[in-house]
Amino acid sequence: MRKTTMVSTAIVAALILLGGCGQEVKSVVIEPPKIDFRLLSQSEKLVVKATDIIDAPVAGVEFTFTSENNLVATVGADGTVRPAGNGSTWIKARTGTGIEGDTFVTVCLPKELKCDPSDTLKTKVGLAAPIKCEVLDCKGERRPGRIELTQADDKLLLKEEENIFIGLAVGETTVTVKAFDLETRVHVRIDEQDYLPGMGPGSGGGGGGGGRKKSGEDSAYGKSSFDHILKNIQCGGD
Repeated sequence: MRKTTMVSTAIVAALILLGGCGQEVKSVVIEPPKIDFRLLSQSEKLVVKATDIIDAPVAGVEFTFTSENNLVATVGADGTVRPAGNGSTWIKARTGTGIEGDTFVTVCLPKELKCDPSDTLKTKVGLAAPIKCEVLDCKGERRPGRIELTQADDKLLLKEEENIFIGLAVGETTVTVKAFDLETRVHVRIDEQDYLPGMGPGSGGGGGGGGRKKSGEDSAYGKSSFDHILKNIQCGGD
């Protein structure tokens, strides 16, 4: 009987000892273990779990969050991580007893909005011309995404398609290009047409000058040789 009592006491003592150890934090696990940011507008809320020696969760543990490089990513008191600049860093979660876990953060943001032409788009009244743009990231790699082009003066320039513009009148204006957090402008110069439709060199019309007229001269189309062109553009050719 005494032997049985001693064994029972030993088991109870072991369980008490194990239970005591079970309340001590031995490791901290962070999810996700890796974060890849591609935009400044992104954020990630960390899920942190403290575990004991047998990997059982320990409740009621408070954590302090830190970033090894706030120029790359920051972390709030609630564990929300936000990108700040290109690079990589570690985000750590630490308990009051000094046990910590970490997650690795990389940031590669859009860096350059590259357009062709890069400086000035040269076109003429009635002619369509494209502005081709792409976004490059911190590694110089092309970043897919929506690129928005907007003309500054719709009396001078008509946006026919996503990146196709038609000159409406002689003058100079700009097209604003936006994508992600980037913005640039392309200067646009619109010159007058050299020839009337069907009256270019070799067409056989127009008399000695090949039909060449300046925009301010009278013509069969009205005071401006471009009135009919503009009417066709604006009215669908009716």
